[in-house]
Amino acid sequence: MKSPFTGKDMEVVYRKKHGLPFIDEIVDTLFNYYLEHQEGLVKEYDGKYLIITSEGVVGAYDSLNEGYEVALKTYGKGNFMLQLCSEGEKDYSQRFHTSRVVF
Repeated sequence: MKSPFTGKDMEVVYRKKHGLPFIDEIVDTLFNYYLEHQEGLVKEYDGKYLIITSEGVVGAYDSLNEGYEVALKTYGKGNFMLQLCSEGEKDYSQRFHTSRVVF
């Protein structure tokens, strides 16, 4: 008999069973870290793309592509956030839940 669960359903069951956070929770936690520390981060990293993980800021890069490639190779999908470090809200007024956005 075929399982009634889709791949996404199985992920939910697995994460609940093992007490693992969901991607939205991870992104929210990392983004909140950025917001809480934004003023100090801007003083140190203004204009850089930050790799933020559960360990805090683990890298700062001049380009989004460079930061993404390093983060993906080092931390794997779903385990990091990339954020352009700048004052105010202008660089985080849009959020996307995808591996890459191209306009």
